[in-house]
Amino acid sequence: MKLHGRDSIPLRGGGYAAGLGVAHNLHCVEKKIKKFLYRDHFYPDLDPKGAEFVYTQSHADHCLDDLRQSVMCHVDYSMYAVYWDERQQDVPTRHAPGLQKCVNWEKLHSWMLGRSASTDMLVRPGS
Repeated sequence: MKLHGRDSIPLRGGGYAAGLGVAHNLHCVEKKIKKFLYRDHFYPDLDPKGAEFVYTQSHADHCLDDLRQSVMCHVDYSMYAVYWDERQQDVPTRHAPGLQKCVNWEKLHSWMLGRSASTDMLVRPGS
């Protein structure tokens, strides 16, 4: 199966490995960006001059750029109000949107889990 000009890895028993962008986006937020922002807690021994730091930072940068592209491609049209805050009268403040039309996350997540593949299901090159 070709996606974006690349062959996806076949699975033993048929089918191909693929994923949904939402899974990568959540992985980025939960595992890479959050952990890099709070690296003193998650990576207390990380040397800021070491190769592991460079890798961790570049992975977080990749994730931020991927999320930026996703936000720009999947525009949220929810309206929000702008008002003067009594505490900061020189800067307008926005009120977060109220109702948003969302997918049924539990249903989507369940569907994704039912189709997930472990690495031992992947057909390795030369097999």
